[in-house]
Amino acid sequence: EELFVPSGPLGGDQVLGAMMTEHKLHALFFFRDPLTSHVHSTDIEALSRVADVYQIYFCTNYRTAAAVLQTLAERIEAARAFTDSRSMTGFDSSNFTGSVGVPDYVNDLGKWMRDKHQEFGSSIKKASI
Repeated sequence: EELFVPSGPLGGDQVLGAMMTEHKLHALFFFRDPLTSHVHSTDIEALSRVADVYQIYFCTNYRTAAAVLQTLAERIEAARAFTDSRSMTGFDSSNFTGSVGVPDYVNDLGKWMRDKHQEFGSSIKKASI
């Protein structure tokens, strides 16, 4: 689900933090340039602390994002397989809350993130030559 929030310095970090405390946000992909200082760095630090407190997936780079997406995709697939195996044994799955619905494109996000990371790495190597 896409959600548009204000820029960090305009309160976006606080909006995201509030969503975490209300359990409306389970993962956050917050890409930033680690070599550049940020005007709202204290807000970013506060956001990462809230993510730690509420045990939210908090990804700040492509490699971590790809790993988290891969893990989530594997868990979703395992939940689906479990639900399917239960339905074959006569288990009434209408009351089972372990299944997870996800758009089809989610399975490709990990690959997309890895590809973007590799493209970025290639551009850095070319720039340094």
